[in-house]
Order: sequence, then C-alpha cells, then structure tokens
Amino acid sequence: MLTDFRETQLQENGDADSTVIRWSSPWVTDYDLTLKGEGIQIDYTYTDSTETEYSSSEFLGFSLRQGTPVVSVFESLNELEIKP
Repeated sequence: MLTDFRETQLQENGDADSTVIRWSSPWVTDYDLTLKGEGIQIDYTYTDSTETEYSSSEFLGFSLRQGTPVVSVFESLNELEIKP
C-alpha cells in the first residue's frame, strides 16, 4: 500500500514523499463510522468557503502484523461529490 501511495503522490504532486492528500478546500466537517466485517467504512461530509456540501466514502480493512493492527486494505467507495 505504501508503494501505491508513493506512486500516486509522485503522479499527482510530483513528490513521492509528499503527505498532502487533498487541498485546503473543501474540508471535513463531519464523518460517520460503520463497522464492516474486518474493517470500517468512513462517510465524510465536507464544505468549502461557498458553503457547498460534498461527500465521499472509503473503506479501511485491518489485519494483524506481528500482533499489531495495521491497515491492509484501502478502497475509495465514492470520490468527492456535491451533496444533493
């Protein structure tokens, strides 16, 4: 997963070591967590300076590595979109 993240960062930001994953706007105003099997679904609500609301969802799966919980799966369920 780290290799994929670094490759995406290189493509999108020109810097594989960048930790910036979005931009300053929109920003998260709320989120809901739902347990799903061995992971969690996160439903985000965002806003921006125009007060438009956006949403997105992702899934994080977990497993144990040497007894320590780690994120082993990441799936974007829906990209940032304007809320109806």
